[in-house]
Amino acid sequence: MDVNEKDWERLVTYFSGNASDEEMRDVEAWTSESRQNRRYFDEVREVWCATELANKSDRFQPGPAWRTFSRWFDLQKKHENAIRFRQTLWGITRYAAMVLLTLAVSWFLFHQNSKEDFTGFVVEVPYGQRSNVVLPDGTRVALNSGTTFRVIHLSDTERRVHLSGEGFFNVAHDSRNPFVVETQNFDIRVLGTSFNIKTYKDDNLASAYLVEGSVQIEMPGMNAVKILPGDKVEFLGQGQLKTIKGLDERAILSWQEGRYIFRQEKLADIARTLERAYDIRVEFETEQVKEERYTGSLDVNEHVTDVMNRLVITSGFPLRYRLSNRVLTISADYR
Repeated sequence: MDVNEKDWERLVTYFSGNASDEEMRDVEAWTSESRQNRRYFDEVREVWCATELANKSDRFQPGPAWRTFSRWFDLQKKHENAIRFRQTLWGITRYAAMVLLTLAVSWFLFHQNSKEDFTGFVVEVPYGQRSNVVLPDGTRVALNSGTTFRVIHLSDTERRVHLSGEGFFNVAHDSRNPFVVETQNFDIRVLGTSFNIKTYKDDNLASAYLVEGSVQIEMPGMNAVKILPGDKVEFLGQGQLKTIKGLDERAILSWQEGRYIFRQEKLADIARTLERAYDIRVEFETEQVKEERYTGSLDVNEHVTDVMNRLVITSGFPLRYRLSNRVLTISADYR
């Protein structure tokens, strides 16, 4: 199904609360007519959520942003042989939402002529989306779903930000001015390097992985710990750190492309990834199925049902699922 501007406007009117009672009934009746209509409804709602986020900036106009995206999409279709482009509407709308969010961020930063006294800037990435930020000092940050990123202070004398969630940093080098990332568990101090931080509040484990350069982990009451490229440091709580070497870098960084690689991960942990990636709730019918472990890769650029079908086929145990009203229920038939 192609993106139809008339249907888009009709649904946006519904989501904005400006539809009349009759218009609301018409949309709801249309949505219930087919599974395809319901999918379109859900996907346009995702784009609308990103538009609502963009509306927080009074300089950002979602209408022109959507038209810009539409022109970009048409251009991409003309270059299918050169650029791998996802054909499903699910992929289209997820790209649209990310583009709208990134445009909102870029529009604001475009008006910052320098990093002098740049403070108070916050990016909140909703579940189901990812975003990219380029700071005035040239530092690039990729942000995963459900992440909050805040600039505490960015100037010629201090570079300090805060991260809650997951982000990949490519820090612009400045030998006189270290870049500090604060998290709820530890701080990371660098001069110029690239690294990944994962520190969701609802995860049992926080970690940092260094791609290149040099960083040091800082925690209150402890000496700073330096890590080397290819090392992953896990925060075990109570000021304890564990360094792991020889990991598959793709498995740590591929989330930026929407792909997650799992190595004997519990379904309970994979469920949190799915909740953030799709803005859904995952429930398990039994405790036993939560403890099942999975090895494989899942591409969350696909529709959640496609991902679950692949999980069922490749899981190696009798997995079942059902999806209703954005609640994914996972079970297993052990008979």
